[in-house]
Amino acid sequence: MRYIYLVTFLSAILFSCKSESTNQESNSKDSSETPVAMNSSKPVLAATDINYPSLTNDIIKNLAENCDYIDYIFYELPISISQDNKQAIISNLNFLSRNVPSSIPNACKPMGRKFFHIDGEIILEADVYLNKEEGCFFYVFYENGKKTYANKISSDGVNFYSNVFGQAGVK
Repeated sequence: MRYIYLVTFLSAILFSCKSESTNQESNSKDSSETPVAMNSSKPVLAATDINYPSLTNDIIKNLAENCDYIDYIFYELPISISQDNKQAIISNLNFLSRNVPSSIPNACKPMGRKFFHIDGEIILEADVYLNKEEGCFFYVFYENGKKTYANKISSDGVNFYSNVFGQAGVK
């Protein structure tokens, strides 16, 4: 039953994002500025950058108690996702596995960035790595602009992203 609500919620988000992106596309034709999120340059981690610990329990607890907004910006998809519903935020935190990646293949590139907000301030960012062919299913977290933590994505998280990409027409 929980998954039915989640799929319904995500469908509503995607449909609203589609209409917003259409409006943004028409507005961007009038503007000479290009949004930073549309920049296609993506950071690439070397295979040696694997010594990041898991997010601490204190950070996860702080996010669970205080995070009031999560944003996703995808580098090559025509969608973004914003979540401000507390239940959706808690569900989103369940996408974190407590396991850290044992290696990060050079071929793995982030497909997007995830932003955690508390009271309008971005307090944590993560690159989202999800590539089935390369076996990339993890986050690399940034604090103060520096790579600090890494966590694998749980099976619930992989299912969530697969559903989002499927609805966006990406396999």
